[in-house]
Amino acid sequence: MPELHEVSYSREATIAAVREYYRFLTRMYLKECYVAEPPEGGWPEINADTVGVLGKTDEVISLLRHPPYIHSSDDSAQGAGMCLFADWRSGSVAWAIPDFFELLKDLFRQLFYIPISPRKVYFARTTGRMRMVAAIYRAHGWPDLERYRKQDCLKAVQALMEERYSDYADRREKDE
Repeated sequence: MPELHEVSYSREATIAAVREYYRFLTRMYLKECYVAEPPEGGWPEINADTVGVLGKTDEVISLLRHPPYIHSSDDSAQGAGMCLFADWRSGSVAWAIPDFFELLKDLFRQLFYIPISPRKVYFARTTGRMRMVAAIYRAHGWPDLERYRKQDCLKAVQALMEERYSDYADRREKDE
């Protein structure tokens, strides 16, 4: 892992890393309609008047205007399980942005993060419930994206959750 002084910033690389991460999530579980792409010129509602009060620089505001965002009708779609970002001022580990998103994708590939619906992600524990969900993903070809059958997998996960773990099932999907 690079030292902080070795990490460089590129607005374009950052936006590309976010976009590729969301593309990865849509191939695994997230509905494509939950990924909102910015209009030409960026998100107009993100500007110095709305974000500047948070003490953000013009460069940060410019960055925030251009990546896609996850958005669902009730803002409940998750882009990761338990996820902690480094506090760069505290001497924490520093990540290059593309490396950070690759780490998140690896956590999904290894099923440490396990989606139980197109919105909801659980951090895998060694419980029988999550082992069964992980087995469903593997049976449907995960993590080989060429073989993976997303829709069949999500239906099987939903059926398991409703049948055996109804308190954890995401019933909102049936309403959409």
